Amino acid sequence: MTNVLEQFTNFDVNKEMDKFKEAPEQMQKFAMENSKVAIDSFVKSSEQWQEVAQNAVKSSLEVAAKQQELFFSTMEQAKTQFEAGMNRSRDFFQVVK
Repeated sequence: MTNVLEQFTNFDVNKEMDKFKEAPEQMQKFAMENSKVAIDSFVKSSEQWQEVAQNAVKSSLEVAAKQQELFFSTMEQAKTQFEAGMNRSRDFFQVVK
């Protein structure tokens, strides 16, 4: 175990200053590496959500198309039934067409 006096006499100011100068560079390198990881993670997550959104839009458009088809089919049936009812009414009341 070294005593304080030995540590003080072995203290190299230039060496310690070099360490002090390297610290910001190391922090910047650390920040850049972690920023890259965070950005890559964000991009990957965004791509996955975009795929989910595309599937949702695609399926909702399919549902909307089926609903539209059902609506027009129902309207066509209602029109046919209305025309048949009008024809029966004309026949019943013997109205000339």
